[in-house]
Amino acid sequence: MRTPPPTYPHAVTHAKYLHDYLVEIVFYDGTVKVVDLEDFFKTSDHPLINQFYPLNKFKKFHIDHGALAWGDNECDINPFNLYVGKYDAKLEYA
Repeated sequence: MRTPPPTYPHAVTHAKYLHDYLVEIVFYDGTVKVVDLEDFFKTSDHPLINQFYPLNKFKKFHIDHGALAWGDNECDINPFNLYVGKYDAKLEYA
């Protein structure tokens, strides 16, 4: 049986790769944001995170239980941080 998607307002329901490290995110409540995740991956000292810095690996994200995730759930980003604008892209990059 398939698990139903999370229904909290900041759950990620859709994500689309745009370019570079920019991803368009749609949340459960209909909010749409463009996030820039380059610094998150580039500056991390954690090997489970920075292994997804190369673009060919970064592009292979998926949604797992309302979070943007990479690998076999080796790395994910708290959807609340995406929702509140911690990683919002500057308009000139979107």
